[in-house]
Amino acid sequence: MKFHEDYEKRIQDLERRVHVLESIINGTSRNKPGRKPLLPADTKAEIIRKHNAGSSYSCLAAEYGVSKTTISNIINPNKGKSAFTGGMIMDKWLETRQLPVHFVSAAGLVYKGDKVLLIKSKKNGWEIPGGVVEQGESILDGLKREISEESGVIAEAEKIVGIYQRLSSKPGYGPLEGMLLPTTVNLTFICKYVGGKETVSEESIEVDWFAPNEAKEKITDPYIRKAVEDLLEFDGKQHFCTFKRTAEGKIEFISDNLIGL
Repeated sequence: MKFHEDYEKRIQDLERRVHVLESIINGTSRNKPGRKPLLPADTKAEIIRKHNAGSSYSCLAAEYGVSKTTISNIINPNKGKSAFTGGMIMDKWLETRQLPVHFVSAAGLVYKGDKVLLIKSKKNGWEIPGGVVEQGESILDGLKREISEESGVIAEAEKIVGIYQRLSSKPGYGPLEGMLLPTTVNLTFICKYVGGKETVSEESIEVDWFAPNEAKEKITDPYIRKAVEDLLEFDGKQHFCTFKRTAEGKIEFISDNLIGL
């Protein structure tokens, strides 16, 4: 997987979306002609003062030529609302150009008889195959592709076991060095072997099958080890786990909830 190319495409797509949102709100979108631009701060303050003095939402909306929803968002900026209501949340996104972005990745523990598949990477050592799901690709298709690309093995997902959310961003490495990577939602699956031949790749220097206990002992990365332990001990309940990487690069687990029968 050419990870840096995927990342650059996501950044370009986000910039394009922000540009579209700006054009819609500023009234320059061809699809939304006549939209009013964002109200300046002093006008918003004036609206709040008039509302406190007794003016209704309808009167204020008519006076300033905006919708009642916009008036409501100005007067109640902390009220839970969609990002697309033209309220304070969208204002903030446009000011900082920071939309809420997560990478979505999928990884699988592939069983072949009584053994499981591991790959060895230069960065993490032994781990299960997986990676970032590409734009326009389903999660299960991304899972199959990543397993095949990294190990040469063809596999199919049978059960979803965990959702692991990294709450902190992290510095890029390799071709992404110097960049700050977004937070990630990692999905893990139990998979069955379908075919293919074990093959190393740019992302794996070794590919092999191990007994489950032996596989667990070979993994040194704390997050990967926990994910694999949860896969090996799966009892029908899914793990919803949150964690972050500290400034020293260590893993700190925040929560781990089991949901299911």
